[in-house]
Amino acid sequence: MHLFTKIRQFLQSRFSKTSVTHTSEEIDVEEKQTELLEQVLLTALPPLSPEEEASLPDSTKPLIPIIWEKIRKIGSKPLAIQALWDEEAFIWPTRETEAHLCLWVVYSHPTDYKADMVYSLGESQSAIIPLLGKYFAQKFDIPFYFPSPNEVDDDCPTWWEQDKGIHCEDCQKLFIPSDMSHRPKDICYPCHLRREIVQDIPSGDSFTISYGNESEFACVYYSYYPRDSNFGLDLLTFWEEYCMSQNILLSDELMLIQGLELEKLHYFMEKQKEELFILYQSTEIESNLENTSSKLDRSVTIHYKDQTYKLSPSSTGSIYPIKHRLEQLLYWRDITQFCIEEEKEIVIIIAKNLTCRDNAFFEFIHSQGGQITYLQLQEKFNKLLSKDEILKTLNKLVIRDYLLHSEKIELTLKGKHTGGYSFFQNCNFQ
Repeated sequence: MHLFTKIRQFLQSRFSKTSVTHTSEEIDVEEKQTELLEQVLLTALPPLSPEEEASLPDSTKPLIPIIWEKIRKIGSKPLAIQALWDEEAFIWPTRETEAHLCLWVVYSHPTDYKADMVYSLGESQSAIIPLLGKYFAQKFDIPFYFPSPNEVDDDCPTWWEQDKGIHCEDCQKLFIPSDMSHRPKDICYPCHLRREIVQDIPSGDSFTISYGNESEFACVYYSYYPRDSNFGLDLLTFWEEYCMSQNILLSDELMLIQGLELEKLHYFMEKQKEELFILYQSTEIESNLENTSSKLDRSVTIHYKDQTYKLSPSSTGSIYPIKHRLEQLLYWRDITQFCIEEEKEIVIIIAKNLTCRDNAFFEFIHSQGGQITYLQLQEKFNKLLSKDEILKTLNKLVIRDYLLHSEKIELTLKGKHTGGYSFFQNCNFQ
């Protein structure tokens, strides 16, 4: 019999009537039972039974008293234990990009539901979380709620919001549909990605910039839509002009900028900066404006290398886009100056016509340290793709110089700088 069920039966035996009168005051027996029960439950951690001792791995046992103390401080008996993924646990651009599985205690406070997180672990260690969740759910005789045990997905509803979720058409998991226009409403996001991999849907162009030496690189820019960014547009403009002069086709190429070409890039950025400073730098503010409302003064300032520049808007619009553009130019100018002084090189990858399947291959190979066997690739994708589809995609990436395939499958220099967030996980950020 469950330990807490025994306690409840003991308390019931002590209070046999619905209510009793004591010193002219009526006591609600059921309420008193609940109060005493919670006091017993939250006072001390019951010892592990032999069955529990055998079923729990050694890694979980030191965590039990830590979590128990956090639950005790809540001060009331939990209603449920839930395990939910948190993909926002990473902070770009550090290497801490691993999603976390978080253990939450759900309770009532005072008329609504509330949850406190009592523990979390990264995806690579997350198998411990369900064991802990089941343990405490059994101890309290309450539900353990874990809507996405097979994959990372932070779109699942909380325990008390299950009525707001729908079941994924593909995997039947409970999730809350996204309000983003490009996301389907009938399937969860992981299943959406799987469909894109199976159908080999184009994912768009990507633009990656990093600097360093040999295998030690730091990423300074990444975008799927480089022409929507002033920073990316400035760099593309430079390379389009340079490639036209050298009769180079600017399409799906790895650009190594070093030596003289690096000085050309630095000069280009410096020229852009000076032109913008000359165009938008303010003259002295006239005396009759000094005492007027600050709303009339729409100028902004930029601090750079111990100097302060005051910029005024043109008659046609706001100064803030110009300020943002200048700040990016100054940042990039400093990067190029650093590379010149330290004899480092800059790598630019403009990858066109990649598909979701290509990116899935990149992400997997990056996650395995940049080198895998063909058997590993098959085991990863055999539930989604046929052997012919796997081989066809692999050969395409080899031909386009993203991968090398002999005894093992390895990322080339171009492949190491392609693949979106998977690339970030394998950079030395500074």
